[in-house]
Amino acid sequence: MFGNSVSFCSGGVCNSFYISTLSAFFSAFGIPITQYLHYLNYLCIILLAFSLLSLYSVKESIIYAPFLITLIGSSLIVNDMFFYKLPYAIWIGNGMIIGSAFWNSRLNQFSFFKRKK
Repeated sequence: MFGNSVSFCSGGVCNSFYISTLSAFFSAFGIPITQYLHYLNYLCIILLAFSLLSLYSVKESIIYAPFLITLIGSSLIVNDMFFYKLPYAIWIGNGMIIGSAFWNSRLNQFSFFKRKK
């Protein structure tokens, strides 16, 4: 109905926007989709790196479980984009990233009127 979506998760929040929205934005300025489509892979890598960096900054450790799951999911996505065309690798990678974002939000949930120890 809306076209392909691009999702990125960071800090427990998942955001997505649709490729049709992106193409409508650029077409309003007279730029056809064929001129910027190949740059979207690099935009995806930048967003995945931002997600990994924000998860690393939570505990500042590479053994933090949501960070590891996001790292595995991101590597599945990047491998599918550039190296191997594995069936369902992007779906599994996106699911892992979204799941780790929810897990991270549950682990770092702020509660009011609670003293820090």
